[in-house]
Amino acid sequence: MSGNSLSPAKSTKADLFMAFEDMRKKYEELKRQQAEPSLFARKEDDILLTKTAGYTTASLENSLSTLRRLLQSMVDDLASKISEEAKKLEELREVYTYRNIPT
Repeated sequence: MSGNSLSPAKSTKADLFMAFEDMRKKYEELKRQQAEPSLFARKEDDILLTKTAGYTTASLENSLSTLRRLLQSMVDDLASKISEEAKKLEELREVYTYRNIPT
């Protein structure tokens, strides 16, 4: 296409054909870019594949088991602390009841 803008009155068949070819090439390039995954997406996929390559059923079961034991330990610890606080509350109630202090 020549450097001139296309005006319907002065465009030749060759100018129109060149403009059409330029548009077609741009369209094909855009279509190709959309069809290919971006470099960033491919890199993320590679990182994810590398990260998960060592995962096995046994390692996942082991991790879940460890988490389950840790969670149970935390729950047991919290239950113990709640029981201790409940005992303190009961002792305070006994003191207030013994001294006839209104609660």
